[in-house]
Order: sequence, then C-alpha cells, then structure tokens
Amino acid sequence: MNAARKLADLAEALKLGGALSDEVREQLSEAFDRITAGEPADVALGIRLKPGQRSLQYVRRHEHRNATLRETAVRFWPGSLPPEQARHIAEGLARYRSAGWRFDRIVDQCPARLLGTKQEAFFYILKQVDAALTVPTIRLILRVS
Repeated sequence: MNAARKLADLAEALKLGGALSDEVREQLSEAFDRITAGEPADVALGIRLKPGQRSLQYVRRHEHRNATLRETAVRFWPGSLPPEQARHIAEGLARYRSAGWRFDRIVDQCPARLLGTKQEAFFYILKQVDAALTVPTIRLILRVS
C-alpha cells in the first residue's frame, strides 16, 4: 500500500471516528512535529514522488495563488471579461513585481500602505509563488473555477 493510499485510509478513519493504533498515533505525531519544524509535508509523511510529480506544497501554493488571482479579477474588475481582467492583472503584477515587490518580499505581512489596494492582492499572489505571469497563463487560471 502506498503512502497516498495510507493517508486516504487514515483520513476516512478519522472522519468516521475510528480509533487509531498506538503505532499510527506515534507516526502521525512524529510527522506533524516534522511538518511544524518546516519540513515539507510529503517528505514528513513519507510520500515518495515519482519523477516529474509535484510536491503537495507546490500544488497547495499554486492553488492558493490561483484562487487569489480569481478573487482579484472579480474584486477589482467585476464588469470586465476574463481576457481584459487577465491583461489588467498581468500589467499590474509586472509593475508591482519590478518595483515595490523588491522591497516588500522580505516581510511576512502585507505592508499597511498596500491594504485595500490592488497591490495588496499582488503582494499575496507573489508571496505564494514569486513568478512572472503572462496574460495567456492568467487567462487560463481565470477560466478554471
């Protein structure tokens, strides 16, 4: 049985209120301690990735970034079509990434001067995944709900 299957079985047992053996409880405790210490969850849980397979952390960060992109489009350009929203986001993100982000990237929380602005959204997008995004990529992300 592979690690992903074990996790799925464990999740199901927990949902159903099943009791855990002492061995499983010890393994989970150890894994959670390792995750809390900063080790990637897939490594701490013993999930071996196949070549080319993305880590759980990678997937989670990109999913969060993509959700933030969708929220940004709806919040700041509610009446626009997705291609236009993608263009606005790509332009603003590129501008912020080349200017303010150079200084803001070192802080954990969004600077107060950005709160309530488009730059606040750009801060959180880049905090998840610090990468340049093109209009076609953003358009694809906005299309997937």
